[in-house]
Amino acid sequence: MDVVFTSIPAYGHLYPLMPLAEATAEAGHRVSVATGRPFLDALPSPTYRCVPDHVSISWAEQETARRHPELRGRDFGVAMFGDVTANVTAETLLDRWRDDRPDLVVLDSGHVGAAVAAHVLGIPAVALAVGLWGPFGPLTYDAAVGYCAALWQQSAGGPPESGDGLVAAFVDPLPPSLRLAAPSARHVPLQSVGWSHGDAPLPGWLTEPATRPRVLLTLGTVAYGAVGAMRTALDGLLQLDVDVLVVVGPDGDPAALGAVPPHVHLERFVPQERVLPLLDLVVHHGGTGNLLGALRHGLPALVLPQGADQFVNAARLVEVGAGRSIEGDALTADAVAEAVAAMLAPGSSEGRRAGELASEIATMPAPPEVVRVLEEIVGP
Repeated sequence: MDVVFTSIPAYGHLYPLMPLAEATAEAGHRVSVATGRPFLDALPSPTYRCVPDHVSISWAEQETARRHPELRGRDFGVAMFGDVTANVTAETLLDRWRDDRPDLVVLDSGHVGAAVAAHVLGIPAVALAVGLWGPFGPLTYDAAVGYCAALWQQSAGGPPESGDGLVAAFVDPLPPSLRLAAPSARHVPLQSVGWSHGDAPLPGWLTEPATRPRVLLTLGTVAYGAVGAMRTALDGLLQLDVDVLVVVGPDGDPAALGAVPPHVHLERFVPQERVLPLLDLVVHHGGTGNLLGALRHGLPALVLPQGADQFVNAARLVEVGAGRSIEGDALTADAVAEAVAAMLAPGSSEGRRAGELASEIATMPAPPEVVRVLEEIVGP
């Protein structure tokens, strides 16, 4: 079968799809990836554009403000993903898929326009979760049915009755204890597997025997103007007897954090899946990739949410007892030091709970098993 994996061109949306894409290719199927810069021609599978080059998060924010000046907060985000990016993505992919029709589309769950394009053309689509389904998912998918109404004039079947009807299945890498709601589409659990492209070396100090706890501090690969939050978190970690790995993201500037002592190691990017087994705790922004990465290795986390779905993820991690969260004005160096020290203490409840969730993840179906589900959806 011919399968297109398609994603918003962002690390946190694309990389979760890649283990399943590689397993699909290894099973003998034709695989391509529809995304955008900087990932074009930089992946193991052939790539092509799913959005025009001018489309970016900042463009989408500006365009949403122009189209929907009355919207704020969550409603603004729903319009951005359910209208602005959905329409421009769907139009781009419709042009491509009319001439080069795949048998199946596997999309990141935030990439609503790909689901719309597939539905208009009658191609089965599967969404792979890059976050908790609720509350943002149902609102955005339902909104897209209305916002993209004009596109269904090109479809004999018309729009679905609700957003759930845009996909045939929902592939979910979240362990059962962490999940909230799921769409009414077929629910397919998938073991979370780390993935990164290339052979980036490990920082040399991590290959040496540890003499004290090691903590990763990262606020993800998408900047939210969070240099101040990162510096505050680092100041808190400096109160503790720990080694600190700070990852500022591919486009980040390590110098923006100012002078740091020798036991603080600044990097733009590291191969996360090789680094995490060498750590004891993660301080991160609440992106789903970091959330699941830490849990895969049984690491408790301190979450400092900055935007998007990170506040929901942080709240859920605290609810299940595998981490702590600090938000807004509560973020101080002393608060970070207190929270991290408590979670690093022997026998901490967060450490124990993170280990239980790691065991849950390890028992979930691996990507090759889920490929068989994709084959069933396409049929003979």
